[in-house]
Amino acid sequence: MKALFIILTGLLVLVNAFFVIAEYALVRSRKPRLETMAEEGKRGARLAIRQIDDIGDYIAACQVGITAASIGIGALGEPALAHVLEPLLGHALGHVASVTVSVIIAYMLITVTQSIIGEIVPKLYTIQHAEDLARRIARPMQFFRWLFTPFIVLLNSASESILRLLGTDPNAEPEGGTPD
Repeated sequence: MKALFIILTGLLVLVNAFFVIAEYALVRSRKPRLETMAEEGKRGARLAIRQIDDIGDYIAACQVGITAASIGIGALGEPALAHVLEPLLGHALGHVASVTVSVIIAYMLITVTQSIIGEIVPKLYTIQHAEDLARRIARPMQFFRWLFTPFIVLLNSASESILRLLGTDPNAEPEGGTPD
């Protein structure tokens, strides 16, 4: 069972990476470049443009995916890894100390793995390949958005309410206009 949880944790890190890529690709993509790709017949380019036009829903969809994956990584990965490490430390440290040290090591390993593979590498890679990735993830993101529409609507409504409380119009253009 521990092995299964560790494998599932690895898969969740990859799921997290997918949603980080999706979020960064949509935020970093330049519409004129995607429009050129669409004119060239590149698959997914037109859908990516529509997703950028409706970016609030897609950012919320990405956050649902990232948050769910991150919670799963912590819930499954840390205990499973700690249970693997604890017997290795038990003889040298004693039971209480080995449990404590194994939990700390497991937490650190999960955090480092999640940070590097699930966050940093996907972000840095996407910065260099935003438009290509935006069009490649467009169809799976469309499905994910559809699947979690009620939750996304709730998140967007709550976010917009908080923005209004802060005195910000959630539908206003950013200061200085848009880069397009």
